[in-house]
Amino acid sequence: MRQEKDQLNINSFNFLRFLFAFIVLCDHFMILSGLPYSLPISSSVAVEGFFIISGFLIFKSYHQQPHVVKYFKKRAQRILPAYFLVVIFMAFFCVMLSNNSFFNYFFSSSQWIKYTVSNLLFCNFIAPTLPGVFGNNPLPFVNGSLWTIKIEISFYLIVPLIFLLYKKWNSIWMFILLYFISILYAIGMEYVFSQHSVLIFHQLARQFVGQLSYFLAGGIIFLYYDWFQRKLKLLFVISILIYALFIYQNSLIFNFIQPIALAIIVIFFAYNLSFVNNFGKYGDFSYGLYLFHFPIIQMIVNYNIEGNNMVLKFAYAFLFTLITAILSWHLVEKRFLHSRIILSSV
Repeated sequence: MRQEKDQLNINSFNFLRFLFAFIVLCDHFMILSGLPYSLPISSSVAVEGFFIISGFLIFKSYHQQPHVVKYFKKRAQRILPAYFLVVIFMAFFCVMLSNNSFFNYFFSSSQWIKYTVSNLLFCNFIAPTLPGVFGNNPLPFVNGSLWTIKIEISFYLIVPLIFLLYKKWNSIWMFILLYFISILYAIGMEYVFSQHSVLIFHQLARQFVGQLSYFLAGGIIFLYYDWFQRKLKLLFVISILIYALFIYQNSLIFNFIQPIALAIIVIFFAYNLSFVNNFGKYGDFSYGLYLFHFPIIQMIVNYNIEGNNMVLKFAYAFLFTLITAILSWHLVEKRFLHSRIILSSV
């Protein structure tokens, strides 16, 4: 049992999370800069990868210590400090970027209060902009990456309930049912959107219920890791073939098997990239990279730093974001984590 636990802790999840955050940064850089290009792996797939890793590690964490209060305390310590920091900092800092005067920025309307309160409550969709900030950019949003945090928190909230039901029924069928409900929900919302062109249905498809299949896919692989581990190489090959056959087709079948196929690919790499197992040796910078990259790119675009030289513009965006992520880890995130928490399991 101890050997199995040690084996699960030796992985490259830190590297994969950083890679996914970097992909999101690249994708958003192109969108916010108005570049007509797309990545081979989109930010949507990177976010799905985040949810898969989260499902695997959160299920692992709660399984090892099924104490509800300690569980929620650990989750809050990990995700809330840096999130509140980026919301509050940008709410005050952006007065220097605004076209409005100091008084108008804070007091001429309720927009500043609306932004601050709604974002602190994870309702980013209510007020994604600040007065007079980034109005000339292709997109005026202050931080378009924050929408996933409320989904992540929703996942954290349901894990104790899922474990309670799993302990009661001791069956994988509950997971399969929830998995298919999630996919059917997403398909249904997208279908309504395609029929009526009402954007809210597309947005709802990408929210908590629609993303639950990825989180559950990661959790299922953890709970049945012994079985998956014995067949992981074969399942990895099958999953790659599935992607090769369906990725460029709008196939209904692919919608049902894509979350578990992607989860198998992610977990396979997590335990077969031994050369980056120590990637998080100096800190876990992926969360900071994810939280701070969007407003940093917006500032670079807003002031047209380096003009049309997109290579240097991107280099500045990545460098400034990485420095901010490192500072966030050492000055904020790490300080709120209990010294006994195993960082690779957070």
